[in-house]
Amino acid sequence: AADPRKMRRIIAEDSEWNLATVPDLSELCIKHIVQNFEENPVLNDLKSKHKTKVLELLSTEISLKVTARLVEDESYWERCCSSRWPVCDTSLYGNSWKRMFFERHV
Repeated sequence: AADPRKMRRIIAEDSEWNLATVPDLSELCIKHIVQNFEENPVLNDLKSKHKTKVLELLSTEISLKVTARLVEDESYWERCCSSRWPVCDTSLYGNSWKRMFFERHV
């Protein structure tokens, strides 16, 4: 019987390794953008599907100096409101999560 190690083109150090565990480059870039958003807020230059993913992963604890003018997405502001206040009624704020957040925050 032939040695299977000689028949393979790549000999991985980890026998459990396979290509499926390698994340997509776009996923790695999104993760990097989210991790460094406060220092380098990249959002408007992204494709809409990547922008949506960044906003889903973005922490609600990021400084308002960064997010206030840049983030218009209502789902992000909904998360911000829900993380701070147990009761949130946007009907009192023109059905805007962002407006509710800032009016209650001030």
